[in-house]
Amino acid sequence: SNGLSYTQSTGRFTFNRTGIYVINAVVYIEQSAADDLGDFGIALNNTSYIWNAVGAFVHNAVDPVERSINLIRSFNDTDFIDLLITPGTSDSVTIHNGTTMNIFQIA
Repeated sequence: SNGLSYTQSTGRFTFNRTGIYVINAVVYIEQSAADDLGDFGIALNNTSYIWNAVGAFVHNAVDPVERSINLIRSFNDTDFIDLLITPGTSDSVTIHNGTTMNIFQIA
């Protein structure tokens, strides 16, 4: 997208144009134990969540599971977002192939 850049080394998406954007993500997650994820959300400018699935549960008996994110929000140029996924207590998390994130400017 012309209004967006991605930095592979940080996993960060940076908005280059002020506007309203749609964010859709499908994440395939495997966790080493049945537990809530520690974090599953999108953080804005490394300060606060703008979307967070509190208590997103992943059971290791049915891995991998699919979790979706859908968000419409305004962003300023130079804003950036990070997708944060961390395991529950003493677990490990694997993100599987097929995980996608789509970001479109709509206004």
